[in-house]
Amino acid sequence: MGYTMAEKILMKNTGLSHLAPGDLIMTRPDMCMVHDIYTPFVVQKLDEMKFRRLADPFIDSVVHCSIDRDLLCANLQPRCEVLEDIPPQLDFFDAVLPIDAEMYRNKKQKTTPESAKEALTALLPVLEAQTDWTRDAIFEACKTLAESMEKKNGWLLFPLGIALSGKSRTPGGGTDLAAMMGKEETVKRVKAALEKL
Repeated sequence: MGYTMAEKILMKNTGLSHLAPGDLIMTRPDMCMVHDIYTPFVVQKLDEMKFRRLADPFIDSVVHCSIDRDLLCANLQPRCEVLEDIPPQLDFFDAVLPIDAEMYRNKKQKTTPESAKEALTALLPVLEAQTDWTRDAIFEACKTLAESMEKKNGWLLFPLGIALSGKSRTPGGGTDLAAMMGKEETVKRVKAALEKL
């Protein structure tokens, strides 16, 4: 009788020439997969380094440009129940997805395509002048601008997130995405979004 697929894999990994049910063997797994009711709790409890190590292959499958992966993983981990959830969330990093102007319409943030154009027009020089390109510094600059315009942060940052991604839901808000992508890519995408509004 032949060997099962599992027995063949185990023999290959252990170097054994014979294997039978009931044999006790020791091998290192090539990959582990857990997909059951406990997985969401396990993924959320992983420390950042372990999550990054497990997430990197999934990120590599869709992201081929330079981004701040530590910040990305910090934002991804709470939004991820299973590691297979990662690739669909990151399809905009290599190139922004097509943006329908109606994506800027949001009742909660009180935004419309027209207000998005106003917000992004005001944001562009602030982003271009920003020298400290960290998430907190970008957020503070945006918050200061929103206050000077007598607007809420979401009114300004919701359009930024859409301009940078082409999606209404992303692993992080507008300032997170800007920090992940870097200044040059952020400014380029905001300019491109303004041209289409």
